[in-house]
Amino acid sequence: MTPADYEVAEGIRLEYQRKYGNKRLGNLVLIGVLLVGIVTLVVGMGGDLALFQNGVAFFAVIGGILTIVMCFSIFQMINWRCPRCQKGFGSQRNPRFCANCGVRLRE
Repeated sequence: MTPADYEVAEGIRLEYQRKYGNKRLGNLVLIGVLLVGIVTLVVGMGGDLALFQNGVAFFAVIGGILTIVMCFSIFQMINWRCPRCQKGFGSQRNPRFCANCGVRLRE
Protein backbone atom coordinates (compact mmCIF):
# COMPACT_ATOMS: atom_id res chain seq x y z
CA MET A 1 0.00 0.00 0.00
CA THR A 2 1.17 3.49 -0.75
CA PRO A 3 1.03 6.34 1.77
CA ALA A 4 -1.97 7.73 -0.13
CA ASP A 5 -3.81 4.43 0.37
CA TYR A 6 -3.17 4.64 4.11
CA GLU A 7 -4.59 8.18 4.18
CA VAL A 8 -7.73 7.04 2.36
CA ALA A 9 -8.10 4.06 4.71
CA GLU A 10 -7.64 6.35 7.72
CA GLY A 11 -10.26 8.76 6.36
CA ILE A 12 -12.75 5.94 5.86
CA ARG A 13 -12.07 4.60 9.37
CA LEU A 14 -12.65 8.05 10.85
CA GLU A 15 -15.88 8.37 8.87
CA TYR A 16 -17.17 5.06 10.31
CA GLN A 17 -16.22 6.22 13.79
CA ARG A 18 -18.06 9.52 13.25
CA LYS A 19 -21.18 7.71 12.05
CA TYR A 20 -21.05 5.34 15.01
CA GLY A 21 -20.58 8.28 17.39
CA ASN A 22 -23.67 9.97 15.92
CA LYS A 23 -25.73 6.80 16.38
CA ARG A 24 -24.48 6.42 19.94
CA LEU A 25 -25.33 10.04 20.75
CA GLY A 26 -28.79 9.56 19.22
CA ASN A 27 -29.34 6.50 21.40
CA LEU A 28 -28.31 8.39 24.54
CA VAL A 29 -30.67 11.25 23.68
CA LEU A 30 -33.47 8.75 23.06
CA ILE A 31 -32.84 7.07 26.41
CA GLY A 32 -33.04 10.48 28.08
CA VAL A 33 -36.33 11.26 26.34
CA LEU A 34 -37.63 7.82 27.31
CA LEU A 35 -36.79 8.38 30.96
CA VAL A 36 -38.28 11.89 30.95
CA GLY A 37 -41.45 10.52 29.34
CA ILE A 38 -41.86 7.77 31.93
CA VAL A 39 -41.12 10.12 34.84
CA THR A 40 -43.57 12.68 33.43
CA LEU A 41 -46.22 10.00 33.09
CA VAL A 42 -45.76 8.82 36.67
CA VAL A 43 -45.40 12.31 38.20
CA GLY A 44 -48.38 13.49 36.15
CA MET A 45 -50.46 11.05 38.12
CA GLY A 46 -49.41 13.07 41.16
CA GLY A 47 -49.26 10.03 43.39
CA ASP A 48 -53.05 10.24 43.71
CA LEU A 49 -54.13 6.71 44.56
CA ALA A 50 -57.76 7.64 43.87
CA LEU A 51 -56.89 7.65 40.17
CA PHE A 52 -55.94 3.98 40.44
CA GLN A 53 -59.08 2.83 42.26
CA ASN A 54 -61.10 2.18 39.13
CA GLY A 55 -58.14 0.56 37.35
CA VAL A 56 -58.51 2.64 34.19
CA ALA A 57 -55.74 5.11 35.04
CA PHE A 58 -53.45 2.27 36.10
CA PHE A 59 -53.83 0.54 32.74
CA ALA A 60 -53.39 3.85 30.92
CA VAL A 61 -50.06 4.46 32.69
CA ILE A 62 -48.85 0.89 32.13
CA GLY A 63 -50.01 1.06 28.49
CA GLY A 64 -48.17 4.35 28.00
CA ILE A 65 -44.97 3.00 29.50
CA LEU A 66 -45.16 -0.19 27.41
CA THR A 67 -45.80 1.85 24.25
CA ILE A 68 -42.76 4.02 24.94
CA VAL A 69 -40.57 0.97 25.63
CA MET A 70 -41.79 -0.83 22.49
CA CYS A 71 -41.10 2.22 20.30
CA PHE A 72 -37.62 2.47 21.81
CA SER A 73 -36.96 -1.24 21.16
CA ILE A 74 -38.06 -0.98 17.53
CA PHE A 75 -35.88 2.10 17.03
CA GLN A 76 -32.92 0.25 18.56
CA MET A 77 -33.39 -2.71 16.22
CA ILE A 78 -33.48 -0.41 13.19
CA ASN A 79 -30.79 2.10 14.19
CA TRP A 80 -28.23 0.20 16.26
CA ARG A 81 -26.24 -1.24 13.35
CA CYS A 82 -22.69 -1.13 12.09
CA PRO A 83 -22.15 1.84 9.75
CA ARG A 84 -20.06 -0.37 7.43
CA CYS A 85 -21.83 -3.75 7.12
CA GLN A 86 -25.28 -2.64 8.40
CA LYS A 87 -25.58 -5.72 10.64
CA GLY A 88 -26.95 -5.34 14.14
CA PHE A 89 -24.71 -5.22 17.20
CA GLY A 90 -26.99 -7.58 19.10
CA SER A 91 -26.66 -7.22 22.84
CA GLN A 92 -23.42 -5.20 22.63
CA ARG A 93 -24.10 -1.77 24.09
CA ASN A 94 -20.86 0.08 23.35
CA PRO A 95 -18.62 -2.05 21.13
CA ARG A 96 -15.13 -1.01 20.08
CA PHE A 97 -15.25 -3.23 16.98
CA CYS A 98 -18.04 -4.67 14.88
CA ALA A 99 -18.23 -8.41 15.58
CA ASN A 100 -19.30 -9.05 11.98
CA CYS A 101 -16.90 -7.05 9.79
CA GLY A 102 -14.23 -5.98 12.29
CA VAL A 103 -14.35 -2.23 11.64
CA ARG A 104 -13.08 -0.12 14.55
CA LEU A 105 -16.00 1.93 15.89
CA ARG A 106 -14.29 3.94 18.61
CA GLU A 107 -10.87 4.41 20.17
